Amino acid sequence: MVRKKQRKALGPAFHPNILNGFCETICQHADILVEILGKLESNPVQITDYLFPCIMDAIIDTSMGRNLQIQKDQNNHYTHAFHRTSELLFERMTNPLLFTDFIYNKTSASKELDKYLNIIHQLMESVIVERQEYLKQLKEYAEEPQEITNKKRKKPQCLLDTLLTVEIEQKPLSLQEIRDEVNTFVFAGVDTTTAAMSYVLYALGKYPLEQQKLVQELQQHNLEYAEFITAAELNKLEYLDMFIKECLRFYTIVPLTGRQTTQPTKIGQRTYPAA
Repeated sequence: MVRKKQRKALGPAFHPNILNGFCETICQHADILVEILGKLESNPVQITDYLFPCIMDAIIDTSMGRNLQIQKDQNNHYTHAFHRTSELLFERMTNPLLFTDFIYNKTSASKELDKYLNIIHQLMESVIVERQEYLKQLKEYAEEPQEITNKKRKKPQCLLDTLLTVEIEQKPLSLQEIRDEVNTFVFAGVDTTTAAMSYVLYALGKYPLEQQKLVQELQQHNLEYAEFITAAELNKLEYLDMFIKECLRFYTIVPLTGRQTTQPTKIGQRTYPAA
């Protein structure tokens, strides 16, 4: 019941008006990604290595109000911590022998997972404390002229702001509850969005005619060289919307069942390498 109330209380953080306000922020991180990709040589690349930092920057910036600038530091230990944590959790999910905590807690993988989770928790807690101070300063400036207050709040209210101010059954959320909510949001968002975007880019490369249609749509709305795109302008890009939805339909991000190729496997005329 408390969990249900908690979810309901967070609803305002996902109001369309709030989300639309983050378009410029997301575009800024996307511009950095484009700049990085533009410097690569014409060789095959693991695109998720570049998408993951970009999406993590965007999600943490929009949900927590902190720009980590992970894209500008490819060796960032936070990126490695998130990557390795996801890998360890997936390994456990796909191995029935590790389902039981009693067994898993005795493995080296469990100790490694704890190590990287501590790094992530320390990051999240530092951002939470920093945001608390920011909101406190905003409250102090509440009596000032509106122009000054607007300068203090340069971005719309983010998810973390809601978590810090909401009350469930007349009680504020604890630091651990806030951290857990943010972790859930960031982990789920980064992994799924990275996978989705990698398939979108794959489809763009595989179907150059469709890619050209998307370029023409941008040109039609004079958005090819726009500094950033607003939510209203995005809504005009109908073909882009259809293309992305078709990618999500065709390349399932969260399948009902999943398999891992532990050795080279031939299906039809195609051989799939071991993961």
